[in-house]
Amino acid sequence: MYLYHRVPKGGIKMERIFKYRDKVIKSGGKTILCGIVNVTPDSFSDGGKWFDTEKAIEHGLELVKQGATMLDIGGESTRPGATKVEVQDEIDRVVPVIKGLKERTDVLISIDTWKSEVAKAAIDAGVDIINDITGMLGDPNMGSVVGDSDVGVVAMFNPVILRPEHKSSKVFMKFGGDGVFTKEEEESAMSDSIVDSCKMYFEKTLEVAKKNNISKERIMLDPGIGFGLTKRENLELIKNFKFIHDWNMFAFIGVSRKRFIV
Repeated sequence: MYLYHRVPKGGIKMERIFKYRDKVIKSGGKTILCGIVNVTPDSFSDGGKWFDTEKAIEHGLELVKQGATMLDIGGESTRPGATKVEVQDEIDRVVPVIKGLKERTDVLISIDTWKSEVAKAAIDAGVDIINDITGMLGDPNMGSVVGDSDVGVVAMFNPVILRPEHKSSKVFMKFGGDGVFTKEEEESAMSDSIVDSCKMYFEKTLEVAKKNNISKERIMLDPGIGFGLTKRENLELIKNFKFIHDWNMFAFIGVSRKRFIV
């Protein structure tokens, strides 16, 4: 995730602020390195390695030793071909890990989930950020769960929801989002530039945030690199994600171990 200043004409620095719980992160500091703890049997790079509460906690602590200042806990694989995990199973996987890490480290902890019930359980367990790969559009209750709390949110652009008929979307499970986009918007996204589609998606996310009294300072935007995109589209978003900074918001970029170029 990149946290730095944009200096517009005239040399005036525009400071970005990200708020979560009772903490504030300001732009201009070091990039935050996020370590991934997959409490799943089938994640794309390390499925099964940490599918045990104590092993997952130990892995998270090892990542902190290696320099991670944020840990993202996931209980459901969202790789191509993965199947949906039931809500209670996901809660049972992640909540003990969140609690265990909170007892042993003070680094920032996020929960990777698009389900509001899992998010609520994680918030109650002490998580700092909800990392939602649907940008709060997959589950109609996610906005209210986040809005009723003081956590931050990472909202990802999910082209699987925006253009379900695209060949790159068909290999993924369904992430909800029915009715969020009109048929005309879905059809337009099939031919629009991927940057314009990403902007349109985030505008919907920010509408949900506004409706639920979630200030922009509590949101980071993730362009979704490697998720339901073509190789060319991945490169286009990497080249142009600066528009997030132009919106005076933080960017969260997840590119680790993804075969999105070759």
